[in-house]
Amino acid sequence: MGYRDDFYIVDNIIGYTGRVNRSPTVYFLCGQESGHITQYHSNDANCGRETVHSDPHYYHQNDPNPLLSNRITFHEKWPSLGHHGRVHWSRNPMIFLANINADDLAVLSQAIWLYTEKKEYSVDDPVPASRPNPHYLEGQSRVASLRALFSR
Repeated sequence: MGYRDDFYIVDNIIGYTGRVNRSPTVYFLCGQESGHITQYHSNDANCGRETVHSDPHYYHQNDPNPLLSNRITFHEKWPSLGHHGRVHWSRNPMIFLANINADDLAVLSQAIWLYTEKKEYSVDDPVPASRPNPHYLEGQSRVASLRALFSR
């Protein structure tokens, strides 16, 4: 049994951020409960199932992100959580379910069985010491090599 198998199901998928064929973050919503599965991040502790939050005033949409020069990214708010509420800014805009075909939904659903455990780092937790994700570092190395090749 994984963390919140009752919640992290295909019927609760509302969309994803990132590229569908590149381990995107998959978002879930059912009633007042929300969560996501991060499949790829520079900090390995941030991969896995997010703590499921329940908030009757949950807010989510693509907004200008002040942390990324107002680039449009996915934004979530849980105003009723904690003393001042909780906020999460994604690194990318959300592709909502209405814009997802059946093949892409099948790819997204793989996150459910690939990542069954709660992530070590959650929106509610203090930021852990960074533990580099070897797959992320390998990808960054390939990007640097390609940039060097094309800058000649």
